[in-house]
Amino acid sequence: MGDCVYPVNFGKKSTVDEEDKNALKEALMWVNQMVVGGYVLGNSMTIADVDFLSTMSSLEACDFVNLSPYKNLKVWSDKMKKEIPNYAENCGKGALAFGAWFKSNYKE
Repeated sequence: MGDCVYPVNFGKKSTVDEEDKNALKEALMWVNQMVVGGYVLGNSMTIADVDFLSTMSSLEACDFVNLSPYKNLKVWSDKMKKEIPNYAENCGKGALAFGAWFKSNYKE
């Protein structure tokens, strides 16, 4: 995700290269399979889920890539947002601000 959004956020680019989008989509495909069991690792929530949700929330807020093909990831993301205490306050607001920052510099 970093190769896609940070150059835009910091004003080095105003678009995301197709090559970078494709690399992100490949990574999302792998993660989509990882969360089939409900969590990133194992049978219960771990720090890996909390950590990855912050990245996923920011990616969702940036809204520059279609996430609908990654159905398991969507189910997992929705589940984690409910299970992580105070998600909206502790992560959700920051992700929305990050997405707004990205969108302010992004040109499709």
